Amino acid sequence: MTKDDYDSDDSIPSDPQLNKVMNNLDKTSASKLDDMPVQSDTRWRKVKHILVEGGMGSSCHGIPHIAEAHTTRVIWFWSIILLVFLVAFIYLFYTTIEQYLAYGKTVNMIMGVDEIDFPAVTICNINPYKQSAIENVDALNALLVVYQTATKAGDSN
Repeated sequence: MTKDDYDSDDSIPSDPQLNKVMNNLDKTSASKLDDMPVQSDTRWRKVKHILVEGGMGSSCHGIPHIAEAHTTRVIWFWSIILLVFLVAFIYLFYTTIEQYLAYGKTVNMIMGVDEIDFPAVTICNINPYKQSAIENVDALNALLVVYQTATKAGDSN
């Protein structure tokens, strides 16, 4: 088996004219690469190539635009935009973290009455223990008598 056997797709019929065009494209692109003058790879060209390749693969939106720019005006334009939005991001991030770490408390109280008469006293008579029921049990009645004598003794001092 040859390489073409693995790469072929039997579902698409082979077109001889398409194959001829593809072969011509391969030959012309290969000949153009051979005709290009070989530039000496200086240190600056190597660094620039690394920066451009890294910039093109960046997910930060401004950096690929800077990497593919061909004029210094475009490079400056995208650099300024990137710098402005980087500063804005740092400012917003800092203020958000600062607000979070302040542990601020917000309380809003809305009262329906502007002024309340003082003193407002409410007497609640929802007592589950009735004195008449306590007086019928001897042990609880004795406890009640002790309580009353203790409170009277405390009031007289």
